[in-house]
Amino acid sequence: MLLPLDARADTDDATETDEADDEADDDAPPPTGPRVILRINRSTAKLQQRTMLGWRDICIPPCGAFVDPSAHFRIAGGGAVVSGSFELPRDSGDVIVEGQVGSKATRIIGHGFVIAGMAITGFNGFLWATRDDYSRDAGLLGIGLGAFVGLFGVALLFASRTVLHVR
Repeated sequence: MLLPLDARADTDDATETDEADDEADDDAPPPTGPRVILRINRSTAKLQQRTMLGWRDICIPPCGAFVDPSAHFRIAGGGAVVSGSFELPRDSGDVIVEGQVGSKATRIIGHGFVIAGMAITGFNGFLWATRDDYSRDAGLLGIGLGAFVGLFGVALLFASRTVLHVR
């Protein structure tokens, strides 16, 4: 496909355009609003800002982006458990967002263990209650195993939560 003559770049025009862009960058107003500094344990998680179309990625740790102080933010992406929405405490200066960001994979595995624990406990309880030839010791062992698996899942869920402090 051929481009019209005015769409083709000549070397002289490209140099002039680059110089004009450099001058425009020098005239840019200084950033306004608070600067957000992220101190989180997951380097792939992103600070996101709520827009009319959804959530927009702002930056990854350590960040340092200047943002709109009236917007709503969250930490998400990169396999992270999504944090709750939060607002910034002030309109200027540095705002530090720090905390532990949980893993989605750990959370999914935790749910699986909780469901498996409930199924094991329920199945063994059902067998123990309905079958006369099912020994008491085997029933209690099965129920105990199910409870252990379920509690392990709860521990994984607790470990995979996202906790943030905005100051």
